[in-house]
Amino acid sequence: MNHRQKTPTKSRVRPVRRCGCTLLLVLGLAVAAPPAGALTINASFVAAGSSFPNGNTATAAPTTTAGGGSLQGVFATAASYWEKAILSPGTVTIDFGWAGLTGNVLATTFTGGGTTSFIEFNSAGTSPLFLDATPAANSEYTTFTPSSANLGGGTVNTGRVFTGATGAASGRYDLLSVALHEIGHALGFTPSSGAPVVVTNPLPNAGTSIPTTTTGHIDITTAELYPSLPPSERKLLTGVDILGVAQLAGYKSVDLNPVPVPLPGALILMASGLAAFGTRLRLRRAA
Repeated sequence: MNHRQKTPTKSRVRPVRRCGCTLLLVLGLAVAAPPAGALTINASFVAAGSSFPNGNTATAAPTTTAGGGSLQGVFATAASYWEKAILSPGTVTIDFGWAGLTGNVLATTFTGGGTTSFIEFNSAGTSPLFLDATPAANSEYTTFTPSSANLGGGTVNTGRVFTGATGAASGRYDLLSVALHEIGHALGFTPSSGAPVVVTNPLPNAGTSIPTTTTGHIDITTAELYPSLPPSERKLLTGVDILGVAQLAGYKSVDLNPVPVPLPGALILMASGLAAFGTRLRLRRAA
């Protein structure tokens, strides 16, 4: 596959330590067509042996992954979530694939300006990855925790987090979360000064002040664009992620609740069991 050379800026995923536990910085959901007039993400997989614009050679997938899924399938789901979140028309091209990155890095996003970016996912196998075969289902996680806050523009969702990983997801870094984070950077979330991103009209929740870090991330621990993700955890897009990207990239129309959040597998079983006994189960929607 031929790629036009460009001089990229890059956003890297690096390990951090907190309370003696290793976390990983990650730059990064379902499967129906986006609404008419919404954002279109043209995603192209870079096959092993082809070259990325920075000269890196694409590799095969690492042998240390688990879950039965593929990078292509997980990435398509992540791109579809972003297409549902950004309702303004536009087209963004993202090339993505595996590459042997140095260090304890999960992925790197390169943006060359305009609407073309490329994302390299680490194939070195230094961190175990979960490639979900059904990434829209969240069935490997037992607990879902939404959160919200008023950041100056009314209450907005700040977290949609799945924990309690089971099976292949347990102890592994969720590639869906990584892909969602990376695509967010590719779409335009690249602040570097540490100044907050202030949401303005006509976006919803105008006046919301989103705190950021000097590394170009949202400084809210539950946000998808927060600079770290522990193993055994999945983060979905939040309202602050969507507003932050839209504000910086100039998108004027968004859906802060782009897809229904499927319940974790354990909660589905609980609901089914209670229904069988005629008990009315009331489940709180994601904020």
